[in-house]
Amino acid sequence: MAASPLFVTADSELADRTEGELVVAPDAVVALAGRHTGRVEVQGGATARITGVVEGTVTIESLATAIIVGDLMGDVEIRVAATLVIESEGRLAGRVTNFGSFTNFGYRSCVTEERLPDDRPGSIVEPPNWHGAGPRLADRR
Repeated sequence: MAASPLFVTADSELADRTEGELVVAPDAVVALAGRHTGRVEVQGGATARITGVVEGTVTIESLATAIIVGDLMGDVEIRVAATLVIESEGRLAGRVTNFGSFTNFGYRSCVTEERLPDDRPGSIVEPPNWHGAGPRLADRR
């Protein structure tokens, strides 16, 4: 039997190691400051701020926002009217399917499908190094 998803319904910070499915409920703001392994769903109106490490798939629903200040390694789906921002300290490796807004101020090494990201001056864009076995982001710091 699969574990139940962890629903975050109030503004909070998750500083510990978590795994499995994590759902950020509408209107909640969560800081993922620890290490999360598994799926993350950011529901409409919610914000997820990744300051630690996330290894897994991330879905950003319409009217939701995800901000990467730490490391995200995995596939990302940005739905219509959703937003993904990589801050200058943030790093992303994986595959991004973008139907919304994707702005990069930091580092990305990913395949991007649908809409192209807005790579800002000073950002770093490298060929994808995600092969299912994990990127080598540690070598980039």
